Amino acid sequence: MLEMRPKQRPNVGYNPDMSRVRSELRCIVCGVAPTYQDNRFVCLCPKFQWKPKKGYEGTAEDREMLERHGWRQVSDTGGFVYWVGPGRIGVVNLYEDGTWSGGPVVFDDLENYLEWYASGKPLPKESEQP
Repeated sequence: MLEMRPKQRPNVGYNPDMSRVRSELRCIVCGVAPTYQDNRFVCLCPKFQWKPKKGYEGTAEDREMLERHGWRQVSDTGGFVYWVGPGRIGVVNLYEDGTWSGGPVVFDDLENYLEWYASGKPLPKESEQP
């Protein structure tokens, strides 16, 4: 069975007052991140198909931070909840385990990503990462 594992964090429990860390989705069998091909998510494992992980609206602190940066919450008929950025195309998913996904992978911290997104600056080089 495939599962999505978040980046390893110290075992201190999720604290909503702390910044969220990026969710790293990889197959526990082949170690590859799933990609979208032929209308489905797949990894290198034959006969396996990934099901998207459902996000949720986030904590009150998450919602305040996203709304402060101009993001709006959206949900679809499949029960998926995500956040859409202002002006340009951008999508953020929040997960109940305290992780998030969306945007360029150079941002591990959600708040750093939101601040960069709002700034309109070019994507930082690896040496300039927040």
